Amino acid sequence: METLPDSTPTSNMEVIIDKTRVIKIKKKDIRPKTNITTPVQDGHLATQNMIIPEDHNEIINIIIEKSYTELNTIMDNWCKNHEENFSGGKMRNDRGEDIENFVKNVVYMFQALYGVNVYALKGADDKKELILHHKDKTLKKDHQVDIHIYKNDEFIAVIECKAYLDSCYYVRACDDFRLFRKFGYNIKQYIFSLENSIDLNTKAFTDAINDYVCDDIFYMLDGKRSSNKPIYDKQHKKIINKEKLVYFITSLQKLLV
Repeated sequence: METLPDSTPTSNMEVIIDKTRVIKIKKKDIRPKTNITTPVQDGHLATQNMIIPEDHNEIINIIIEKSYTELNTIMDNWCKNHEENFSGGKMRNDRGEDIENFVKNVVYMFQALYGVNVYALKGADDKKELILHHKDKTLKKDHQVDIHIYKNDEFIAVIECKAYLDSCYYVRACDDFRLFRKFGYNIKQYIFSLENSIDLNTKAFTDAINDYVCDDIFYMLDGKRSSNKPIYDKQHKKIINKEKLVYFITSLQKLLV
């Protein structure tokens, strides 16, 4: 019996697992529609007309400060929307969209300020087609997580984005990560979450049975999530832990620069 290769598969690769099952892996890589040397301009992280310093320490500090401001602005907007009685469904959708856009924009900050060929795509626009030939059937699955990251046009990492991470969300994320690994994608797999709501025993068990497919979790707020004290309610809004944000940014720096 053979195992899947460690390297990221090419679009025409076939991997024989055993005598009765063949897995064919096909990538659907979608490049950005804009020139990758131009940062995205949506949100507060745009770098247009900015004087870019040559010192790398100054650059990383700029990214940290802009990210800190942006995340605070996002949370302030949630509180404002809550006060204006936005529906629960819209609030949930906005939170998910805002966090994905935040992570995506941080990647483009690295692109703009370091001048590196990196970019981030939403997984919904960059689905990977997994094809499984099993006996007389061909099974297909379009697979993605929230954010897919590329460096020099190579798929290098994914980030699942959550307003809070509980046990069910973590199990599902690890299932998604495990599929990437099973089909030969040699990528880093992360979770970005504002709040922690996961049971430690469940996390340990999930990690063990999934061979530790999650490389890291980045929490931005202290303490456990409380459904009775939502952070989009101004009286329960939490302060961003800047040390945790710095850890997230510097981890991306190691990955992207």
